[in-house]
Amino acid sequence: MISKDEILELAKETKFIRRSTGKINPYNFLFTLMFRISASVPASLDLLVMFLNETVTKVAFHKRFNKFTVLFLKKFFKK
Repeated sequence: MISKDEILELAKETKFIRRSTGKINPYNFLFTLMFRISASVPASLDLLVMFLNETVTKVAFHKRFNKFTVLFLKKFFKK
């Protein structure tokens, strides 16, 4: 098991998040990618944003898929 606090620390370490007031919560981001996406086929960007339950646009969510996100996901899965 990994706690929400550990996920937050990984997100900070990997620069997935840079400030605590961001609109995308790292725990919710992982939960959406790992569990909610598997329940729906096909998983569109619209659907991911809807599942995220945060006030974020599709464009902002799309921009989150970058080198920092890759590093965050790699460290998460290693942990």
